[in-house]
Amino acid sequence: MPTRRGLLLAASTTLVSTTLATPAVALSVPVPPAWAPSHPIRLVVPYPPAGVIDLLGRLLAEALPPRLGQPLVVENMPGAGSIIGAQAIQRTAPDGHSLLLTTSTTFAVVPTLYRRPPFDPVRDFTAVALLAATTFVLVVRTNGPASLPAFIAGAKAAGGRISYGTSGAGTPHHIGFELLKQLAGFEATHVPYRGTAAALTDLLGGRIDVMIADIPPAVEHIRAGTLRPLAVTNRERLAALPEVPTLIEQGLPGCEAPGWVGVAAPAGVPVEIARALSAAITETMGQPAWKARVEALALLPMLLGAEDFARFIPAEIARWAPVIRASGASAD
Repeated sequence: MPTRRGLLLAASTTLVSTTLATPAVALSVPVPPAWAPSHPIRLVVPYPPAGVIDLLGRLLAEALPPRLGQPLVVENMPGAGSIIGAQAIQRTAPDGHSLLLTTSTTFAVVPTLYRRPPFDPVRDFTAVALLAATTFVLVVRTNGPASLPAFIAGAKAAGGRISYGTSGAGTPHHIGFELLKQLAGFEATHVPYRGTAAALTDLLGGRIDVMIADIPPAVEHIRAGTLRPLAVTNRERLAALPEVPTLIEQGLPGCEAPGWVGVAAPAGVPVEIARALSAAITETMGQPAWKARVEALALLPMLLGAEDFARFIPAEIARWAPVIRASGASAD
């Protein structure tokens, strides 16, 4: 089992921290004339409709066609923690007309969470672009601990008798809480749910004690006075909750647990096609209107082009592998 120092170093990977802490830079790179799609592009979203990831995919589908000259058709394929949708794209022709809206769960966690991973994100896919970082907040009921130090002290005293809810195994909520446990030095029981809403319902009802939640639904309960925020899990404070300190600010260096969303294609896509798609996305993300709409989803606009995103993915796998292994979590 890795030492706490080893986990801390893994969680502080320079590439990851720098990328997820830096807003997207407005670039204007025209789509190279070497390639343009000849028919509509399929964008598989491996999550249900109406969630934040789906809404981001639909923003992309609305913004990209003028730059590519073809429609982008969103297809929701939820199931198996995003694996079903990912495998659908893995098996398609590498011609630039099939894309995956991937997340940190799909590409950074699945390779370690499964003893027999269903795919290799580096070998089986072509990186196109990183789009955004997801944002989360650690919450308890308002009759719970008044601060993060009080929560940690109580969790240590409870000796593993507290429970935390998540939207499922391998999600940023799950792996982020495991990182918090390991760095803060307490035990807790994981209770996975089918989505954030169900976990929040049980937290409010007293059936679990704490959870890392998505910002939009959590903010509603925080403002209503039914949940208390203890910390945000991103590197910096968030505009949606400016008064809530980060985990790092509260004495846990390296305890940063954002998720992320990017675009990938099947392995074997020619370099000129990946670059053309990446350039179109880069141009889109450089627009102020895009940034505003992404921030309205409580996401942080981020940008890596095809080559940089390709280097980012294995760094993320390496970052989270020791956390997952130390937790004992497994999906098979």
